[in-house]
Amino acid sequence: MDDKDKDQYSNETEKAPEYGKNKNHLTPEMAPPPGQAVQVDSLRQEEMAQELTADDISMDQDTGTTSELPESHANSIIGWGALALSVLSFFMMPIILGGGGVILGFVARARHANTLGTTAIVAGAASILITLFIAPFI
Repeated sequence: MDDKDKDQYSNETEKAPEYGKNKNHLTPEMAPPPGQAVQVDSLRQEEMAQELTADDISMDQDTGTTSELPESHANSIIGWGALALSVLSFFMMPIILGGGGVILGFVARARHANTLGTTAIVAGAASILITLFIAPFI
């Protein structure tokens, strides 16, 4: 068995680099500009996550201001309409308006207005169930 095979089957574990203790591990790409000290926190080289950006906000190139995209308004309008139908179903035509609120709630959820859609679905279903099972006995 030669040295190459011996290293392959060795039970020794490799030591992790000790970045905080030794400053000699810097590569030329990582070296700070002349005159600046090395910050230990800057050695981590972390990437920023895409979740830190707002997906539905865009920068207007002419004015430099941010504006919401029109499709985000359409999603919330459907969600608010579904919620309005569901709440209105508690007071009149519960089967029709509650059913409409539930259907529009699913459409709102499909268009990523999850909170409004779920609230509308629950409120519409509650209105229908109260009308069918509790109201006849009161």
